[in-house]
Amino acid sequence: MKLHSLKSWQQLWQRFQRWQREPMSYEFARQEVNHCANCGHDYTGNFCPYCSQQCGVGRIGWETVRKGVMEVWGLHSRSMIYSLLQLMIRPGYFINDYINGRRQVSFPPVKMLILMSVVSVLIDKLTIKSHTMERAAETIFKGHYHFTDTLLTWFQSNPGWGWLMVNLFLLVPIWLLLRHSPLNRKHTLPQGFFIIVFLSIQSLIIDNIADCSFSILYLISPILVVITFKQLFGYGIWGTTWRTLIALTSGAVLALSAAMIYDTFENRATLFTWNIVAMLAINIIILGIGTWIDKLCENRRIKKNRYDQTTAADTSRLCLESAC
Repeated sequence: MKLHSLKSWQQLWQRFQRWQREPMSYEFARQEVNHCANCGHDYTGNFCPYCSQQCGVGRIGWETVRKGVMEVWGLHSRSMIYSLLQLMIRPGYFINDYINGRRQVSFPPVKMLILMSVVSVLIDKLTIKSHTMERAAETIFKGHYHFTDTLLTWFQSNPGWGWLMVNLFLLVPIWLLLRHSPLNRKHTLPQGFFIIVFLSIQSLIIDNIADCSFSILYLISPILVVITFKQLFGYGIWGTTWRTLIALTSGAVLALSAAMIYDTFENRATLFTWNIVAMLAINIIILGIGTWIDKLCENRRIKKNRYDQTTAADTSRLCLESAC
């Protein structure tokens, strides 16, 4: 009985993994002839090929009112709630779909970040939040640099843009350390920007949930980032983990360097000059070591693939010779 139950759980897990990789299913196009209310052409399909208006659009009724209201908050087709759910359940696959051209699977990410920021401010006004992350940041940085004091004050009023600004320091490290990945080889900086936008939305979701009741969820955030990168880039657990740790460390050093540079120019002081040089040198060393190890792993993977292809070709040739 226990063995049967274990197999059932394994089958459910395998079905869930298959759904994570390919959750979308699309209806076949309508075959009946439709009349476009916008441009007046007759056509077959779900959308007019002349003006792109969807079929079935007619006189305004209560359903039109409902859709118009829902559309403002992202609750129409390509629902924002459905996109947020996918971003938490299958984050890497979901982001991979979007940056590789499957735009219809997602609510527009920048718009989603803005709406989530508005929702976060409303939740902050209507509930008592603990602001665990803000208090921790104030304990570490408050009073050290004028830039960080200003940023923390602005962050509380603009959480969505705040997370985007913080995560943008990861843009270059992620590009350098993960550009040889099996699934997204040589991904570009514009693609990286949207990866950062999705990561910011993730951070905003965890921030809202954790501050309301479950502060321990902040510990899950780095794990979620590792899972996201594993699904998105295709490395193993260890390969994803060390690349993520180096990227996060580099991003933190870059953020601190930016704070010091801002204070140096703001206060017209040379106090932080050598500190800035040291921080940037440390960051270059960190990224240099990371990219060097990544290049070694890439060369090793290329050699292994060539060896596997040669072995397969030799096996196939021997089979043909034995058959003859």
